[in-house]
Order: sequence, then C-alpha cells, then structure tokens
Amino acid sequence: MKDEILLTSKDICRLFKISDEALRQRLLTNPGITIPKPLRLGRRLFWRPQDVEKWLEEAAVKSGAAIPEPDPQDLPRRRGRPRKSDADKV
Repeated sequence: MKDEILLTSKDICRLFKISDEALRQRLLTNPGITIPKPLRLGRRLFWRPQDVEKWLEEAAVKSGAAIPEPDPQDLPRRRGRPRKSDADKV
C-alpha cells in the first residue's frame, strides 16, 4: 500500500470553517448528512481526501452550486497589532 495522506477531524473542520464540537454535533443530530465513512485507527478518525472531494462534488451537484476555490484572504491572520508593512498591503 502506498503512503497516503489522510485528513483528520481538524482538517475537516478547517475545510468547512467550523469547530470540532460543531462537527460532532452536526454528525450526531443530522442523520441526513452522509459524510464519507471515516477510517478508524484506535480512537481517532481519518478520511481519505479523494472520498471527501467526491462527496463535496456530489453535494454541489445536488444543490446546483459550484464548489468555490479557497480565497487567499481567508488564510489565517496574524494575531496582535498589525505591522506597518501590513498596512501598506491594504
């Protein structure tokens, strides 16, 4: 078996921009959500990236929406006071 990168629940949360607790609540309270079945290693859950991408594409087709590309403005921001060099970029 080739080396394969697996997504953790934190990766899934970053993808959907929700907290870990929100992911758990949505999976428990919404039986209609058909998220791909995770791989269980011990107590941890992992997802294959290609399964998640396929699921997102199918969900987009059902809703008639296109999957948006990530916006560079949505990248994590630095905490604290902005630097003078950051003010020039705005």
